[in-house]
Amino acid sequence: MRKLDAYAYYFQFTLTPYGPELEPNVADKDTSIVPTFIELSKMIGSDRVIWRYDSIVITSKWTLDRHIAEFTRLSDKLAGYTKKVII
Repeated sequence: MRKLDAYAYYFQFTLTPYGPELEPNVADKDTSIVPTFIELSKMIGSDRVIWRYDSIVITSKWTLDRHIAEFTRLSDKLAGYTKKVII
């Protein structure tokens, strides 16, 4: 990663709250994906890791209120490890 320091770069890191019902081949968010995000941020800095909360699927199970709650929960976990989120 240090070889990239000479360049202006960032990582756009997609992180949504969906489980296996929508993302069957994605590792567990809380035990794998969030820690990876945090580790990357510690390595390269919070200004180089942009959180992407996308796509937003609205269904009877994934309501707008649920998305707001999950976005808030993930925001709390990522606080201090990113400076930008893209929706």
